[in-house]
Amino acid sequence: MSGTRNEDERTSLLPNDQPNTLYRTLSRISEPAEPALPPDDTDTNATADKKTPASSSANVWATLSVLLVGVFISQTDASLVMAVYAKVASEFNDLDSGSWLMSAYILAQCVAQPLYGKLSDLFGRKALLQLSAFLIQVPFILLAIILVQLRLQMAEKGVESTERTWDKLKRIDFIGAFFLCSTLLAVCLILDLGGRKVGWTSQSILAFGGMAVLSAIGFVISALYAAEPILPLRLLTHYAVFTNSLMVFLQSSTQAALTLLIPVFFQVVKKASVAEAGAYLIPAFTGNLLGGLTSGYWIKRTGLFKVPTVVAPMLTMACMVLCLFTWHENISSWRASILAGALSSITYVQEAGREIRRIVVPAYVDSFHHVNYLGLACSLVTLTIAVFSKGQRLPKS
Repeated sequence: MSGTRNEDERTSLLPNDQPNTLYRTLSRISEPAEPALPPDDTDTNATADKKTPASSSANVWATLSVLLVGVFISQTDASLVMAVYAKVASEFNDLDSGSWLMSAYILAQCVAQPLYGKLSDLFGRKALLQLSAFLIQVPFILLAIILVQLRLQMAEKGVESTERTWDKLKRIDFIGAFFLCSTLLAVCLILDLGGRKVGWTSQSILAFGGMAVLSAIGFVISALYAAEPILPLRLLTHYAVFTNSLMVFLQSSTQAALTLLIPVFFQVVKKASVAEAGAYLIPAFTGNLLGGLTSGYWIKRTGLFKVPTVVAPMLTMACMVLCLFTWHENISSWRASILAGALSSITYVQEAGREIRRIVVPAYVDSFHHVNYLGLACSLVTLTIAVFSKGQRLPKS
């Protein structure tokens, strides 16, 4: 790849001509034979390019403000789903299956995000950003388009592509997306139905298991032979990518399990409304914001990324222990018959008599404790991976 290549909003984020360059283990400083990042990395090019005019501080902050607004809107969308899923399921007297609302939401993200990324490579990230803002954030469409058009500075475009729209669509791995969606759906069905509604050896579980295996095989074959797979499996063969993906998965699982239970916990134990229960999620998202900004500032100033990677799981473990010993109810017994009714609707618990609440509420408290135990285990594994990771310092540009 030439260092003078023109890059614009249609430049692929994962170039095909360098399969083993951008995703490698970040080496220690004492190993100069293996460079930490390629010399043609886009960040290095942006720094070394003498012809690129320096952006003013106002333009930088204006661009960051646009990005922060977009992240805030997307996180608000996720928090609304977390806060109201239990109430929606309660309206159908099926609180036990309310987790499927979040499962469907996450499943749609797993399939839609890779497709969105590929479409952005083909048709331009700016065009897809404006289109998604129109379809999803209708009240903010005019503001979003104006901010993106005026503040999002793009590099000068090279030669316009003469590729037809149909040819671009043929480059998208729809088959891989289908197999990926089928695999995730089958696994979710097995975990939801197995041992609770049907036996682990029932025909339904075996059928879903076979579907998951066949879909996974189809996805692997599609990824191996597709010209531009939706998820390049070669990324997982690199140490840095695999370990970081595993840490993100464990941390996300811990946080998702906790944030999903917080609204239900306060609605049941504290008789909070949906709005009040959702407000309890604000500190969690605020912590994510502050943690991300602090970590980014630390890495930028010192070049060390291992310290925040190790400290983050330790803080997570401390928070889980704190929740474990501070969020509790004094009574610890319940009956299955009353619990079955409690699992059908939150309203049942909120309107139940005092004696019934004394039996039911501890069940929700115990489930909250189990989530904390799960979070402690995931955080411990994440901490272990972070401690033994190879990379220590980012290279100086």
